[in-house]
Amino acid sequence: MTSMRKRYLRLAAIVFTLVYVGAICLAAFRVSSRSSAMEFMAVGEFKDLVDKANAAAILGFLDEPFRDSIRRSLEQSKSIAAVIITGPAGPEYAVEREEGYLTNSDNMPRFASRIEIVPEPLVSPLRVADTRNATLTAVRFRIIPFEMVAILRDSLLIAVIPLLIALIFLVFFSTPSRVSKEENTPLGNGDPVLPPVPQNEFNEEFDIPDIAADVTATASENTSEKPAGLYGPDGVLGWEAYLEERLEAELRRAASFEQDLVILNAEIDTNGTKAKETFKSFAEELVSFFSFRDLSFKRGSYGVVIILPNVDLDHGLRLTEEFMMKCRERGENVEFGLSARAGRLVDAGRLLIEAEGALDRARKNGKYQIMAFKPDPERYRSFVAANS
Repeated sequence: MTSMRKRYLRLAAIVFTLVYVGAICLAAFRVSSRSSAMEFMAVGEFKDLVDKANAAAILGFLDEPFRDSIRRSLEQSKSIAAVIITGPAGPEYAVEREEGYLTNSDNMPRFASRIEIVPEPLVSPLRVADTRNATLTAVRFRIIPFEMVAILRDSLLIAVIPLLIALIFLVFFSTPSRVSKEENTPLGNGDPVLPPVPQNEFNEEFDIPDIAADVTATASENTSEKPAGLYGPDGVLGWEAYLEERLEAELRRAASFEQDLVILNAEIDTNGTKAKETFKSFAEELVSFFSFRDLSFKRGSYGVVIILPNVDLDHGLRLTEEFMMKCRERGENVEFGLSARAGRLVDAGRLLIEAEGALDRARKNGKYQIMAFKPDPERYRSFVAANS
């Protein structure tokens, strides 16, 4: 029996080792194959991206149609993670598929170093009239993260199955199937002496259904509270948790290029049984009108904040008035609050407070649905100096 047990254990160890090595080799092969396919795809998608950028630049380099074309092309691609447009003065515009593929170094956008991203970027000059040294730089995926997770999951399952079989063999052959005559000899109380069952860490008992229910409930609660991905559950607006960080980045970029920036705070009256449907429709119209989907965030229960880069307060007010007319045509009651950088070195928190205050004034004012906080740069600098 002992020799048979040793043979089975040796066979189990050999089989497990072979399967484990095979799982690793299969995972490496799948990652390599997928990376090669992504590289081939990236070449074609990058060429299309450059062609669309050259076509959009005819209407105005770095104007909103040009930026919108770059954003749409990036969203439609499957292999490009982030893009940086460079002009004569350096990086002029940067956009990423999701949060985390761009970093800010010395107030300049840079590509982040991530395991799923190929470190060598794709670079191409742009044909822009009256503009020299315009280039488009992009980074591609080595492999998309969820595909990597799927490959590792499959490899783990392949490795776990023989491990479970080996454990079963170990337990089975570690327990003697027969007891010697001497061990079965009755004692004084008439009970036979049986060999003890080997104990190990796998003999503990757990109430699996209760644990699963608690984990499911916790996961359900966390899903509604913690951001996951770039956009919220409705797929239209970004998470509110990302708003202040993104606004800080846009303010630094605006300050470095001496550009203005407007923040628009809007809230719709959603009284009724279809409040969520009404808000989602309103958010889709707002994002479509202002064309800044990656700079649009949910605020509170039924509020939206949109960051409008390179737009001054007067321009922002005209755009808001035009959109408000569309809201009235649809029978929607909406209030708007605006504030602007206006040449100030202002932080995101301050700008959000100003826009919220303007929105609160619009709520309380029965005559005007649009209120704007118009800062005085000189008075603001004096205020900061007095409180520093």
